[in-house]
Amino acid sequence: MKRIAAFDIGTTAVKGVLVSERGEVQCSQKVNINTNYHDGFVEQNPEEWYNAFCRIAQEFVSGFCSPEEITGIVMSGQMQDVILVDADRSAIGNAILYSDNRAVKEAGDLVAKLGAEHIYRITGNEINGTSPLAKIAWLKENKPALLEQARSVLFCAKDFCTAKLTDKIVADVTAASTVGAMDLHGKQWNENFIAAAEVDQSLFPPIGFAHQLAGTVTKEARAQCGFLAGTPVYIGTGDAGATTLASGIGNNGEFNINIGTSGWVACVDGALEPIEGVFHLAAVQENILLS
Repeated sequence: MKRIAAFDIGTTAVKGVLVSERGEVQCSQKVNINTNYHDGFVEQNPEEWYNAFCRIAQEFVSGFCSPEEITGIVMSGQMQDVILVDADRSAIGNAILYSDNRAVKEAGDLVAKLGAEHIYRITGNEINGTSPLAKIAWLKENKPALLEQARSVLFCAKDFCTAKLTDKIVADVTAASTVGAMDLHGKQWNENFIAAAEVDQSLFPPIGFAHQLAGTVTKEARAQCGFLAGTPVYIGTGDAGATTLASGIGNNGEFNINIGTSGWVACVDGALEPIEGVFHLAAVQENILLS
C-alpha cells in the first residue's frame, strides 16, 4: 500500500501521521519538545525538532509500514522564526521563535528607513519586534559572530527538517510572508528591505509553493530517519497556511476559527487593507493572493 508521511513541527510538539492513498489516517505519533525562556527571549533548539522527526519516522517504518511504501513526505510547521544554519545544514545556536519580541528597536530603525506605508504596501503587514527581518538585524547588532557563521536563514521550523533531509534550502510563500521582506504580490524577496537590515540577500532561501518538490531524502538522512534515499520531500507550508487550506475556506465571507497554542480567525481576501490586528499571509495556492 502506498502512503504519505505528513509532519507538523509545532511549538509544543512534533507530530506525524501516515496517510493512505485514499486519504485515511492510519497512525499518528507525537514527541514533545522544549522551549527556552530567558531574559525575555523565546527560543528552541532546531536539532531537537529534527531528532523528534527522526524518532517518529523510525517508528513509522519499523512498526507500521515498510520504507518502500512511503511515496512522499509533506510537512507544515511554526512560522516567523529565525533559524541560522551552516553549510552542513546544522543549526547555529537556537531558533528565535515567532513569539520573541526582542527586536523592537531594530524594527523601529527599519520603519524609519523604509516608511510604514511603503512597508505595508509591499509586505501587507507592519514590521515590529517579532518580525524575522528585525530579528536578523538584532543578531547583526548583538550576535554578529553567529550571523557570520550562517550560510542560510530559515523562517519555518519545517524548513530546517527539510534541509536536514534533502540538503536543500527552501521557503514556502506563506511562511516567507511573515518575514517582513517579501513582496506579497510578486512573492519574491525585496532587495531594498533586506539591504535596509544590512544583511546579505544570499542568506535568504528561494521561495516556492507547497506542492513543489523541495528535494529527496539523502543517503545520510536515510540512516537517521529510516526513509529510503530518493523519497520525495515537498516544500509544504507554514502551519497557518496548512490550517486555512484544510478548513476548506476559499471565498470571501468564509472564515476559519483556530484555537491552539495561539489563536486566530482566518479568511480569504484579495485586498491589502491596513486594518489594525489583521495580518496578511500569502495563500498556499498559487491562484489566491491572500489568506
